[in-house]
This record gives sequence, structure tokens and C-alpha cells, in this order.
Amino acid sequence: MSGYGVSLAELRRHVAARPTWRCRVCAAPWPCQPAKLGLRTEYARDRVALAIYLCVLMHDAIADRLRTHPDQVDPTGYFDRFIAWTRPWPPPAPSPPADDRPDLHQTLDTYRSQAPVSVQDSARVPPGTGGRADGAAP
Repeated sequence: MSGYGVSLAELRRHVAARPTWRCRVCAAPWPCQPAKLGLRTEYARDRVALAIYLCVLMHDAIADRLRTHPDQVDPTGYFDRFIAWTRPWPPPAPSPPADDRPDLHQTLDTYRSQAPVSVQDSARVPPGTGGRADGAAP
């Protein structure tokens, strides 16, 4: 089972028919939703490998399309169809608006003031002192 109540065997039936790159089961542009679900399940622990695999297939799909309809190739559309959906899941939390973000210099100044040894003094700390410039035991 895929974790979604559908068997992986059922999801694996959704394969591309070349040179049209439509699903052999549902006739949707491949990868169709069931194929994406199956691929996402199969590559759950290696998103990079999934993206690389789909890059190769996207290249094949574009090459097939160039042979059959050279004037109908939309690289952005192929990227969206094959690659864009492989980005991290769940999606990362949105960044706060620019005006709500802390000032980077203020954050660094705060960090430096709270650090036991300043960044400037770290080069002068004698080895074996546990990071303390005064040589006292940590």
C-alpha cells in the first residue's frame, strides 16, 4: 500500500505512452496524478533521485515532441509538468514579510554580545583552554 489507500501496483500501471507522453491508463498528460503519487511514494527518501530521474524523462519527452511537433515545445510547461512538483514536501513555511524580518546586522550584533568569546578574539584563544580567552577552566 502507498499510504493513501491505493496499492503501489495500481499506481505503477500509470506509465507514459511514447511519443505522446500521455498516461496509458487515464490518458492524462504524464506524469498524471496517480503516477506522481506512485513516484512520490517510491522516492520518498530520495527527492533528488526523483528529480534527476524526471529530468531524464523530461529530456526524452521534449525530444519526442521536437520530432513530432517542433513548433509546439514549451520548456516552461515541460518543467512544470515533470520537475516542479518534486520540490520538497510538505512545502516549507512561507518567509515572513520583509518588514517583519529581523535586521541581519542587529541579529549578528546580538549574537556576538552573548557569545562567550567574540569572533574577533577567537583567533587569539590559546589551544586547550576550552574556548575561554582568560585560560580559566570551562
